[in-house]
Amino acid sequence: MRLIGILLTFLCSLVPAFAGCDPHITLNVARPFGSEAEPTVVAATAISGCTITAISVYVDYKLIYQQRGINVLDGRLIMGGGPHRVAIVAQNSAGAAVKAVSNIVSVADPVEPIAGCEGSLPIEYTGDHIPFPAKSPVRVGMLATSESAPISTMLLYIDGVSRIQIWGSTARCLPVALLPLKTGTHFINVEARDALGHISLTGSIMQVVH
Repeated sequence: MRLIGILLTFLCSLVPAFAGCDPHITLNVARPFGSEAEPTVVAATAISGCTITAISVYVDYKLIYQQRGINVLDGRLIMGGGPHRVAIVAQNSAGAAVKAVSNIVSVADPVEPIAGCEGSLPIEYTGDHIPFPAKSPVRVGMLATSESAPISTMLLYIDGVSRIQIWGSTARCLPVALLPLKTGTHFINVEARDALGHISLTGSIMQVVH
């Protein structure tokens, strides 16, 4: 068995910066709505005087998505048709946490396109142009498939530190992730695992400029 490929994409975008360290967190949830087509959109922004360290998404009390060091959440998740309890939890460096809970009904039709996951054939980034130039914050997309079993987990590492992990049926694709990175060279690595425990790694070197 081998993973056919892992796709990495990098684009530029903007995120707000915050000063001071007021531990209060404001969590603004834009979606999901009361009824959502599959894949279900989860979108939120966490604002705090202290650094937002993690945003996690729980579906029916099970953790299925988590991102670290990023204050904006914009993802597409496969939850399965029917009613679901969706909880979005934001945490900051002061140890404070805030949770927003939505009770939704997930429907299967129409299917909303997943930005960054439209490719019919996966492509492996080979690092032909190393280092890859980008401006901070960067947007990263990941896509993986396996010949033998469904993808169960994908992890994104920046300079050896785990920044994003996704589980379950959605794990084959991470359509959106905003990564504020310091100017200089960074090592980007993605690990994908399938349901049989097979592991594949890919990565690149990124040169972040002003």
